[in-house]
Amino acid sequence: PRPLVRDTLVVGMSQNVLFLLLHVALVPLFVESAVEFCTTYSTVKVRQNDTCTNLGTKHLALSTINVVAMRGEYEHVQILLRNTNKKTWATAKLSFILRDEVGNSFPGTVDFLQVGYVNCTKTPRYSPSGGGWRPDPILPLGVGNSVNLEPQYLQPIWVRIGIPQTAPSGTYSGAVNINFGESSDHSTTRVSTPFLASIHMRVDVAKFVVPSLMNATFGYAYSFVEDALSPFYPVTKQLKQRWYTYLANRRTYADSLYHREPRPLEDYKMLAAEGAQWFNLRFVSHKDDPQTVITSIEPILKQLTQLGLQDRAYLYGFDENPPGEQPAIRKIYGAIKKKFPSLRLVATLNWKEVPTDLPVDVLVKQYEYYNATQAKIWKAAGKKIYLYHCIEPSGSTFLNTFIERPGIQARLLYWLGAMDQADGWLYYAMDLWKPKPPAKHTVIERLNGTARTNFAPANYIWLPRTDIWANGDGQFLYPGPSGEPVGSVRLDIMSDGLEDVELWNSLPRAQALPLLKQLVRGPTDFTSDPCLMEKVRRQALGYYLACPQK
Repeated sequence: PRPLVRDTLVVGMSQNVLFLLLHVALVPLFVESAVEFCTTYSTVKVRQNDTCTNLGTKHLALSTINVVAMRGEYEHVQILLRNTNKKTWATAKLSFILRDEVGNSFPGTVDFLQVGYVNCTKTPRYSPSGGGWRPDPILPLGVGNSVNLEPQYLQPIWVRIGIPQTAPSGTYSGAVNINFGESSDHSTTRVSTPFLASIHMRVDVAKFVVPSLMNATFGYAYSFVEDALSPFYPVTKQLKQRWYTYLANRRTYADSLYHREPRPLEDYKMLAAEGAQWFNLRFVSHKDDPQTVITSIEPILKQLTQLGLQDRAYLYGFDENPPGEQPAIRKIYGAIKKKFPSLRLVATLNWKEVPTDLPVDVLVKQYEYYNATQAKIWKAAGKKIYLYHCIEPSGSTFLNTFIERPGIQARLLYWLGAMDQADGWLYYAMDLWKPKPPAKHTVIERLNGTARTNFAPANYIWLPRTDIWANGDGQFLYPGPSGEPVGSVRLDIMSDGLEDVELWNSLPRAQALPLLKQLVRGPTDFTSDPCLMEKVRRQALGYYLACPQK
């Protein structure tokens, strides 16, 4: 009989079960049961028709899981499983074991999730777009961390590795064990020979500690549209807490930019408990009466002051207003600043020049309009500058987070922010779900037990216009079947980027800048190389990685 694998090594007993360490290298693992597997970086978006072989030709298929993580962060990798049978389904159950050199258990967490797919349709709003089924939602696995493997398709497993701030630094080694066998949802079919295999896993916990949300050096204002939940569930305190905590675990929080009245005090208390550095009281328009705004925020500011939370409050307004609105900004924000001198005032203004005497504490600029000279003058006046992206810049040469874009772009955005020494990042919506009328969204679910889902990612954010849309713009979350948030590949990659900025900000500028510039040098000048990104990041942490020659 033919050998099970190209290279097989018996490594011993684990929990009284003999397992095989299967070497993948840059070739696929074809075993007797017709299952192929390998690993890859989190920033690689894997299509269902990919194989370990074709990813290997691009130097993107790896044989092991080898992670260097900072304390206080999550890192992500992918395990790729492909059922090469033409008709029969398979199943896989995943578990892990990690210990240090003296036998102590891994002090963090390792979670396995299924990368799901959404159907992207081509839009005239930007290019390239569409392309059919693309990876994005991150779905829970079945009982016992099990996943069904559809014939002929590659299934990415999202591995989320969490390191507590208090974890001791050091090396933890072991394996991810994969039990291939009968499919629970397709019980009439099975792989020909059930077997247990493993992928070697190593996690190096670095000494650097990522600061908590409250103590972060890099701020963020990501807008959470709470009203978007009501078509799916009763919006209770418990439900909101569930979503707030989920976002906090991904290094952001459920702030909101565009509400016209302050949120309930309980919302701000929950945000503060999750570590929110700041939260918006309301949106301010150039048409607003200053006294009306003051009257609307005064009661909540008094309540926040009683709780010692007043320093976390801010006002957001004048969203992308032209220079002609400068008199309105001076009038409205000027009156508010006079009444509440310590209240931070934030505005998004993409002007070529912004006077430093404008009553704005945090200037937000679309990242391609960043001007280093202007930023230096602005900061010298004791103010802060944030960057942002949205549907723009949508050109194919710019970084963005559309579902169609390479995953590495979502992380490079924040490396660009670190290179520019921005104080933070803004994004206009996390859960803006606007399908094409008269269609209505339902909770996200798998289609017939596959990794493909029912959720249409086309977001009609310009309604009532229905001739243009964006796939995934304004939405990094999906409504889960039982009230739970379902995250996305893009959201986790963005959270990795936010954690990276804390590392870059901790290093001397002379050390950080040359490393950053190996990957990103400007809004349209960047290198989309997942291995190089990992190599540079490890170098910043004092570790080494060799990337293959192209």
